[in-house]
Amino acid sequence: MAKTRLPFADRMFRTVLCCLVLYLSFRYPLQINFSGTSPTYSDTPPLLQAGKYLIALGFCTLVLITSRMRLPNQDVSLVLLGSMFIAMTCVVKFAISGEFRFIEPILWPSLAAILCLHATRLETATIEKYILRLFTFALVTDVVQVTLFLAIDRLPALAYEDSISVRFGSFLDDPNGFSGLCFLFIGWAIGARPSWRTSVVFWGSILMILLAQSLTSIGFLVLVLLVVGKHRAKASPVKAGILAAITSVPLLYFSTDLIEIFNAVLEYKQGSISTHTKHGLLDILPNGATQFLFGSNSFTFYESWWNLSLSNFGVLWSAPFMILGTYTSFRLFKEYSASQDEERRAVFCALLVFSLFFMFGSFNLPLFVIFPNSFIFYCIAFMSLGRKIQTLVPITQTPEPGAARKRPRLKTATTTTARAPRLPGTDPA
Repeated sequence: MAKTRLPFADRMFRTVLCCLVLYLSFRYPLQINFSGTSPTYSDTPPLLQAGKYLIALGFCTLVLITSRMRLPNQDVSLVLLGSMFIAMTCVVKFAISGEFRFIEPILWPSLAAILCLHATRLETATIEKYILRLFTFALVTDVVQVTLFLAIDRLPALAYEDSISVRFGSFLDDPNGFSGLCFLFIGWAIGARPSWRTSVVFWGSILMILLAQSLTSIGFLVLVLLVVGKHRAKASPVKAGILAAITSVPLLYFSTDLIEIFNAVLEYKQGSISTHTKHGLLDILPNGATQFLFGSNSFTFYESWWNLSLSNFGVLWSAPFMILGTYTSFRLFKEYSASQDEERRAVFCALLVFSLFFMFGSFNLPLFVIFPNSFIFYCIAFMSLGRKIQTLVPITQTPEPGAARKRPRLKTATTTTARAPRLPGTDPA
């Protein structure tokens, strides 16, 4: 059966997503990122900084000219109303202060909304293929970076010579941003049927998070392992006990070395930890109700997104972001729990774990303005709320002679009893 040609807006959505996620791959080979965090890197030229916005804007313009916008459902309509308020606030603050950083938080949600509103669907098979190919590219890149570091002392972007702080960020060359993407891979491995492939993806992703040395990602990873381990222990206590025993042997054997390494990393990161724990909300509370509700007209940067948004934009502006992230996670969990199709379940587990990390990590990192994590999150949010993530279900019945062959149908949700998530590499109970 001949494949149906995708609508132009759907092809553009897939193309721009691939281009933007891989856009920062020039950093490591060209040694271009930020000179303040590496003695061997130079600052990114303004043209390359603007390149990602120009690419996204160009694709969005093509979509607006050539495609028809699909009418949004009630969930997306509410999101759009909240987005209008957010955008107007940013524009007003930019007009008053003249600081571009007041505009930056609305660029990626605006561009993602244009692409998602015009798209008709995104199949789970396409998402799964994309996740696995991205994992392969990320793992190969990390292996190359580690090999070059060990062989010729080639440093990544966030690293210093003769220091324990050598952080590998794969193709993004950004440890904090890349370690967040790894939860797409971990989520897929948890939701997929156990096999050698899921084991490689699961343990490979954990290794890449450890190489990134992101305390935020490591903290969330521990939470994920505890939740999955608890469910697995209930489903199969004997196998869970054997796995725990096998895992604990090397940990106990190398416990002294691991503690020394952890303490050294923690001591080295004390300055970073103190910077990340500034409380923007406490800074604006004494300035009265107006700044508490609408924020300041002079931009102050904080490592925590919620501190940044509350300090600069106020509670009324920050609330829609919390609502969007919470409701998106709820919708993804609902789809994940109701899915009986294995491919669909794995994909929605990947999107769910990534979205949960995005909200959790934003308490310590400005993830809503970290590219490409923010763009990916907004695409997930708008496509899931618009019920546009669908699964092709082939018709397996043999047609009668002379009858027309039925095309695969699309489904957006199924109803079945949720099963406990599994650690990859273990058989179902």
